[in-house]
Amino acid sequence: MDIRNRVKKLQQIRAGDLVPHPRNFRTHSQEQRATIRAVFAEIGFAGAALVYKSKRAGGKLTVIDGHMRDEEVGPDYLVPCLVTDLNDDEADKLLAIFDRLGTMAGADPDKVKALLADIETGSDEIDALLASLGEAAGLQAAGGEIELKRVSEQPPPKMSWVLIGIPTVRFGELANLVESVAGIPDTIVETTVSNG
Repeated sequence: MDIRNRVKKLQQIRAGDLVPHPRNFRTHSQEQRATIRAVFAEIGFAGAALVYKSKRAGGKLTVIDGHMRDEEVGPDYLVPCLVTDLNDDEADKLLAIFDRLGTMAGADPDKVKALLADIETGSDEIDALLASLGEAAGLQAAGGEIELKRVSEQPPPKMSWVLIGIPTVRFGELANLVESVAGIPDTIVETTVSNG
């Protein structure tokens, strides 16, 4: 497979000069913002925003990934940016799938346990984030071999699942409704057949 490298340079760009992508759909809770500020205080800025020159924005550098980080550092902070040669259509596509690719990854519980056992933090926000990593990997808090701090308030679930049985002979009557539900962004619709 021939894979094009779309990153053209790493450049330090003033946060106030970056334009947020107008179609960015991500929202950030106060808890998430407090956690990124704790990471900045404890570790620093150790990543890069993903940007491109948008024709829609008159050629201004527009953020595909890194909106919240850029907002939290202040307008005069020099943000490390991976500058790409994407066009507006390609940037829209990457915006839609970039974070979703990361959430598809699983977690090896033994490796998570080993990693968490050696991490010390000075922040309740980071402790809570690490605890949620342990819980997501299936580790037990407090009663298990690794002690994790419990999160007092859990974020809402990402998905709600509904299983609906439709008699096969009547499926044609409801096929349009099923297709309309499947057309809702970020919705997963699976169809299968069963005898019971």
